Amino acid sequence: MAVGVTLFGLLLSAAMPELFAAVARLTESRDQFNGRPFGFFMQPNMAAENTIYMSVLWLAGDRQVSVARTWFRVAVMCATVLITGSRSGSAAALLVGLLALLQAGAAAGGECGTTRGPDAPGRGRGGGGDRELGAVLSVLSTSRSGLVAFGLERVRSVLEFSSGNQVSADGSGAERLVAMAQYASFIQQRPLTGYGLGANDHYKLSGLLIRSSHNTYLEAGFLYGLPFVLFWVGLMVAMTRHPARAEVEAVLGPGLVLQLMAALAVTALTSNTTLDSRVLQTGVGAMLGALAFPGRILATRAAARPAPGLAPAVPAPEPA
Repeated sequence: MAVGVTLFGLLLSAAMPELFAAVARLTESRDQFNGRPFGFFMQPNMAAENTIYMSVLWLAGDRQVSVARTWFRVAVMCATVLITGSRSGSAAALLVGLLALLQAGAAAGGECGTTRGPDAPGRGRGGGGDRELGAVLSVLSTSRSGLVAFGLERVRSVLEFSSGNQVSADGSGAERLVAMAQYASFIQQRPLTGYGLGANDHYKLSGLLIRSSHNTYLEAGFLYGLPFVLFWVGLMVAMTRHPARAEVEAVLGPGLVLQLMAALAVTALTSNTTLDSRVLQTGVGAMLGALAFPGRILATRAAARPAPGLAPAVPAPEPA
């Protein structure tokens, strides 16, 4: 549902951006991005990265996990990210999508459309969520060809290197490289403590920084120091290597923790707002809770299933 609402907002902002003008004024945001749809996130790149996080969590806990449903999820994710025109988001979506398909195929025995065994967590009757998937597909089919073409053009510009120096030719890319160099220089001066919360806005207003870093690793190092960055990266690695990860993913979905951490690691390379995402915070918080207390998740799922060989209890009829 969340991905469908996001896609609807993107198409609405592309067709009638004036509807978002009042919100843009209240939040001091832009409502014009050279034709790029921005949706309810009020920014195309933020819409792209949050779409990836929501897509990773889409089938979490779904009772029917199949390669076919994963293919559908990945297709909707990539198409939604593509129409935002986010080049880095499109690359991240392809990487996360490939990882999801490989892990879903391994969990399903490599047979497309199959589900896990009757006694394995996640097995259930087919058809669950089909109406939701159909609604998303219906919204997707209404997207204008111009939006898709625009997204393809943005992606194509990344893949073309015939000019000899494509990054320098792209003004946006060149400015980002300069900004990253500035942030790195400031971090070298205060590597342990950083400059404090809100220092980036102050330095941009004073002209010492030309723009945002577009890199969460540099942004976090600038604000909070390198120890925070090491703690954050260490937490991501610890979550992927947690001994209970296999048990948790058997219940919540194949490769869910690894996909979410991969999405975070990749999107953080080209976005400075990654850690501000409410979707990501909710997902990471849920994964931390599941890894810390895997027994409760397994016990809850076991209680919801009848014991092997026993029929589910049927309530006795009420006396007349």
